[in-house]
Amino acid sequence: MKEIINQTAAVWNSFWGESHFWLLFLLCLIYLLIFHRKKPYFRFLAGYLTIVLLVFWCPLTEKIMIRFIGDTFWRLLWLVPVFPVMALTFTELLSGQKKKGSFFLVFLLLLVTIGLTGRDYWTQEYVYSYGNRQKVPDAAAFICETIKADAAKEEIMAAVDNRYAPYIRVYDASLKMPFGRNCRGSLTGNSRRLYLAMSEEIPSAKKVSKYARRLGCNYLVVRIYEEEDLAAFEKNGYEMLGETGVYKILKYKKEKESGYSY
Repeated sequence: MKEIINQTAAVWNSFWGESHFWLLFLLCLIYLLIFHRKKPYFRFLAGYLTIVLLVFWCPLTEKIMIRFIGDTFWRLLWLVPVFPVMALTFTELLSGQKKKGSFFLVFLLLLVTIGLTGRDYWTQEYVYSYGNRQKVPDAAAFICETIKADAAKEEIMAAVDNRYAPYIRVYDASLKMPFGRNCRGSLTGNSRRLYLAMSEEIPSAKKVSKYARRLGCNYLVVRIYEEEDLAAFEKNGYEMLGETGVYKILKYKKEKESGYSY
């Protein structure tokens, strides 16, 4: 029981991060409780918020959620109406100002409060600045440019695993793929088999090459950690064009060069 409560508290703290929005949210609720508790919307809000928080903090319901949906139970906190409550409170505060001077003063005060209690958007660890106009990871842009430069006018069919698959056609929609993110868009069993083979912890050159040839993939972007693994792909008819991190950009050589056919 204690372990579950500690885990819930850790998720709660992680949800708010280093911001002080929790304090601003609490102050907004107190303001609505004191000055607007008789309004119909407040009763609905109070009931809804009570249910959500009870479900989240109750050890029994948390145990049930962890069993059925795993550690993603923290997404229940997305149901907490943090910003709607703030917006409602600020609207009530501003609508109560009869004079323009007091209106703009309160507006400015609220604006400063939001700025001080939050965090700079660009300091978040999940926010990145990319050097391409499509705003995809630079590694994905490098992959696309490498393939396009090699292919020239040749039709491209590139198989890429989940790490970069979501970005390839965002960067250039002319690049064809046998499947997209999480194997979406796959139309054949071979597409799904190739996706699973490329998603393995250490992709098998034999399996990946087998399904890639069946699908007519002339380019692969696959994780390769050791030289012997790269050699295995080369034996199966591929040559390396470039690399980014552990990902190698491979091209299928012509039948007359490799001895393989699609």
